[in-house]
Amino acid sequence: MKEKYIYYSVIFVLLSFNLFLLWHYVHGEKTIPMDCLKLTGENQRLKLIISVICENQNMQLSNNLEVVDEKFDTLSLKKIIDSDKLVFYYEEFNCMPCVEETMSLLNNKIDKIGRDKAIILTCYEQPRELYLFSHINNIEIPIYNLKSKLNIPAVTINTPFLFTINNDLKINNLMLVDHTSPELVNEYLDRLVIDE
Repeated sequence: MKEKYIYYSVIFVLLSFNLFLLWHYVHGEKTIPMDCLKLTGENQRLKLIISVICENQNMQLSNNLEVVDEKFDTLSLKKIIDSDKLVFYYEEFNCMPCVEETMSLLNNKIDKIGRDKAIILTCYEQPRELYLFSHINNIEIPIYNLKSKLNIPAVTINTPFLFTINNDLKINNLMLVDHTSPELVNEYLDRLVIDE
């Protein structure tokens, strides 16, 4: 139910922006102010976010996905996802400011979410890089390296993202992460409810 409020909020912002442009056009202002150009870029970003959310809703992950933990043991993702969980996914060459900002927000909210309700999935070519990243950044959330990339459309955008997943390995509530809009990620985490 709460994810609907996020969708409605984003749609409201888009509609407000379009009404603003229409007002300028009707009142004879044919030149677009610089602030409006910035808003156009933000509008395009929000359209992309909505598109990705819709495209990845209820995507089914393979039961055969394997991960490597920090001890370099290979595990089945299906075994790790034994209940509903929040997942933060990023790849080795994704936007690192986005990753760091999200890690900071997650660390601040992990007690509210529940330490057993969140994991981090990464895709490093060398699992050793995951180990180093985890220890340098003192990550307290369980972190795993996928042996292969997730096979969902969101991966092609080359941007980190958050989503919820159930024990059937179905993805829901996907949210792209952008370090220029931490308030969106913060709102997402505040509204998130992970079922027991």
